[in-house]
Amino acid sequence: MNQKGKSSVDPKEAERQARFDRRYRLLELKERREDRALKQRELELAQGRGIRFTSAQATVAGAALAVLSAILGGLIQSFSARDVEAGRNASQIAIQELKVRGDIALEKQKQDAAERLDRAKFETTLILKATEAPRREDQIRNLKFFLAADFISDPKNKIANMSEDAYPSSPPPTTEKAKTPADLYRDSMAAVGLISVTGMETNGTTIQLQGTCFVVSKDGYALTAAHLFPDTLQSRKIEVALRSKDSPRLPAQMVKIDRELNIALIKLSGNTGFAPITVSREQLQTADPVFALGYPTGLDSAIASGIVTSLNEDAGKIALSTALNAGFAGSPIFGKSGEVVAIVIGNRQDLSGAVAVPISFARSLLSTVGFQ
Repeated sequence: MNQKGKSSVDPKEAERQARFDRRYRLLELKERREDRALKQRELELAQGRGIRFTSAQATVAGAALAVLSAILGGLIQSFSARDVEAGRNASQIAIQELKVRGDIALEKQKQDAAERLDRAKFETTLILKATEAPRREDQIRNLKFFLAADFISDPKNKIANMSEDAYPSSPPPTTEKAKTPADLYRDSMAAVGLISVTGMETNGTTIQLQGTCFVVSKDGYALTAAHLFPDTLQSRKIEVALRSKDSPRLPAQMVKIDRELNIALIKLSGNTGFAPITVSREQLQTADPVFALGYPTGLDSAIASGIVTSLNEDAGKIALSTALNAGFAGSPIFGKSGEVVAIVIGNRQDLSGAVAVPISFARSLLSTVGFQ
């Protein structure tokens, strides 16, 4: 047998060797790839690039980032809108608080002004009463009494520094003959009038109230009772007939009213030189004789006499011994000097006599039109 024509390597052995070689190369290639991949990751980590994505992964990541950005933007916008709305609400609340505080401050100012006005009216009334004493030293003594009792104020200490010896007493009253009822009627009737107040109440009912008034100035100012002008009247018409209920009626207008004292000041139309009644500064005393001149309801003018039975009625009013007809409301009451000392405003509840307001109490109304 020819040895050269025959292979020296076993084919099976060669095939196994070839498979081994292929596996070795594949393993070596795999190790090289893994080594390169490891080095690539180390390089990327060293360069701070992080993980690299494929194009598909990048697309998914971009979409996720877009969704996340939209969500974050919506949240930021929602928070911003909520902050704006909260700021707007806070501003509105602050504005309302300012308005409420302003209203409270304005109402307090009104109340303070009303209290000061009431206080001034009260002090004026007491001062007028104090100065009605016939002797000057008595007037000063009365003023100092009211000052010590804290009823009146004395900012510049003028009252406190007054000396009773520095002011002479008023001259003693003259011993004139007291006027008779006939004298009073004759001398004063031209200034005493029948007053009619016609108006419509809130329920549509037309009413007419009548009483008496009396002129106290040449230009036609007159005093009467306040209850002849009820608040329930939506509109009213005031007319006055002087001297007699059948005299021509003059229109009049309301000037000022004091419901607490139940007296009112009206103004007759025109300027025809009225003959006013003299207002007295006389201080009434218990048991003084007085006369009321007025218009009893449904009758013409009449005069009624009586005496002062009390000086201590409610709010400083006085009581008379004689109850009077309702038409006498607003009538002048004359003292022994023949001058007006009070105004009739009605009767006591038990009808034991009439009630009147001292004429000095009306001076606060009269002072508004320059009456001295």
